[in-house]
Order: sequence, then C-alpha cells, then structure tokens
Amino acid sequence: MDRTVAHAMLHIETHGSWRQMGEQYGEAARSLIHKAIQYFAPWSLRDGARAAKAASFVRTSVGREFPELIEESEGMARSAGVNPDAMLVLRFLPDLSAAAQLHCSVVFLNDSDRGPVLARNEDIEPDVSVEIQVCRTARPSEGPATVLLTYVSFVAGVVMNEHGLAVGGTSAHATGAESSQGGKPNSIAFHVLSNRCRRVGDISRELSHRRFAGKGCVAIVGDATGDSSLLEFLPGLPPVITPRPRDRDWQACTNNYITSIDRVFIDPPYLCIGYARYGRILHKLSDNPMARTIENVQRLLGDVAMPGPCVPAAGLKLNTAYSTVMLLRDRRLLLADGHPAKAEFQEFAL
Repeated sequence: MDRTVAHAMLHIETHGSWRQMGEQYGEAARSLIHKAIQYFAPWSLRDGARAAKAASFVRTSVGREFPELIEESEGMARSAGVNPDAMLVLRFLPDLSAAAQLHCSVVFLNDSDRGPVLARNEDIEPDVSVEIQVCRTARPSEGPATVLLTYVSFVAGVVMNEHGLAVGGTSAHATGAESSQGGKPNSIAFHVLSNRCRRVGDISRELSHRRFAGKGCVAIVGDATGDSSLLEFLPGLPPVITPRPRDRDWQACTNNYITSIDRVFIDPPYLCIGYARYGRILHKLSDNPMARTIENVQRLLGDVAMPGPCVPAAGLKLNTAYSTVMLLRDRRLLLADGHPAKAEFQEFAL
C-alpha cells in the first residue's frame, strides 16, 4: 500500500510521572486522538451512559492494580480536550468492542547476526487506521523505558522495554461469545509484560494467575537472552503459555491458535490468509532455512506482507501499514513505515 507524507507515523517521546506523560502524549497527539474517537467510538461522545459503563469496567478492573494507567489516561484526556470516559474507551477499545482486529504476523529468532530479534507486520484496514498509528517512547520516573507502536493512545501493541524484552501480537477470532466479564482487559497483559518483566521467565509469575477479557489474541514474547514463548489469550481464561521448543531457534504466530484449531472461528478465507503466512514463515525458518541475517528477516516480512507473494490483493480487506524488527540485545528498533517491500527500514535507539 502506498503511503503519503500525510500518513507518516507520529513519533512521540514522553517522560516524568504517568500523569505528566499522559499530558505530553495528549498534547502531541491531540488531533489524532479526536480523529480516532470519531472514527472508532463516536458513541462514547454522544452516549454518556454507555461510555460511563464501559469506563467503569476499565476503572474497576484496572485501577486498583494499575493506577498509573488511569492517571496517564486522565492526563491524556485533559491535554487532548477529551471526556475522561471517552478517553478510557479509546485506550482499551480492542477489549471493549470488535474494532481494530489485526491480522498480523509475528516472528522471533534467537540467533540472527545481530542477536535475538522480534519482527512483526502490522496488517490493518487501509483507511483512517493508517493515519492514527503512533511510535511512542515512554521514560517514566518509576519503571523501565519502553517503545510502543500501536493505534494512537492504545495500551497494547508491539513493544520493547529497556531490559530487552519485547512482545508482539495478532488478533485471533475465538469461538464463542467474547466476554467483558470475569477478567482484566487483554491490553493489560502487554502493559504487564513491558513494565513488570525483564525476562521471559517472569511471564508465568506475572500472567498465569490472571484471567483476561475481550477479544482473542496470540502473541510472541522474547528477550535479549534468546528465550521466547507463545501466549494464547481466550476470553475469561488465563493465557496458555508455550515455551519455544528446545530444538528450534524460532517461534512465530499469525491469526491461528497453535495449541488447537478448534479455538479459532472457522472461516475459510480468514484461515487461508493466516496459514498462508504461517506456512511461508515455517518454510523459510525450518523446512528450507534462510541465513539468519537481519536483511533476510526483513525480506521474510515482505514475503508475508499484505498484499504480497503469499497473500494476493484481490478481495483483501487489510494491508500491511508498517513493519518492525526489534533488536533485543541492542535495544534498537528497525521501522519500515509502510509496506516492507517498498518502505526503507530506519533504525532507532530506545
């Protein structure tokens, strides 16, 4: 998909307390925040009762254990000139509605020529969604520095912290009704991983006792030591954690649950696209292994991009908006702001 200068990703750096960082974020992204709310959740502005109910769920499930996120959201709302309830709706939108379903590809490789890497394509609707993507570096007074790429103000996305731990995920349409009861928003898992974990070994302690609500999600988390695990989230359940097999130097996910196909809503076109991308990854990392160079990782992202050689453009609803390669040992980010077969990768330091 061709990208114009007007759609170039916004880069934001914030520092200080969580409230101060929220205010800085709200000021820098004010126009994008208003655009996102009008596009994804205009009801949060005109239906105060509905917005208050959704915001109450977030405050109740998040506020006691993660008050920093409520403080940050309040700072964003104040600075951006948005109702606080509407701001919380936007921040946790993927957990409150069917909006922003991502058909992404995530790959972890533990032995590239620049050490362990986590790479990901962001596959989204070629509409306003492309215009409201943000790369945000946060340097809180208390807690690790992080770099997050996601929709404007969203809590979850592809993220790396200063300890060299990174996580990237993709939507997975789970069977059964999605539930907003009995757990914390899925987005919280990404916040926990990036702000409370240093190594993959911390995951079980931080996540295995938690139940999550909202849409289904599959994610890969890896660290600078080369360790990685697959995480599968289903509504109302703790995540299923699958460590990388000892005889494999890679781990990957698309839009399919690895442990059981029965967990995914069976829709042939949906599964076809997900498994086409996963099959190409399997081919290049296992069946006919490519040399483990960053350049080849970037080419692999181009292979599984949408549209691309594995996913034709005909009938395609989503396009690859940008691609990331996170160098966990060096705490650096390679970002192609656009389709990875067309856009040049630029390198940034955390």
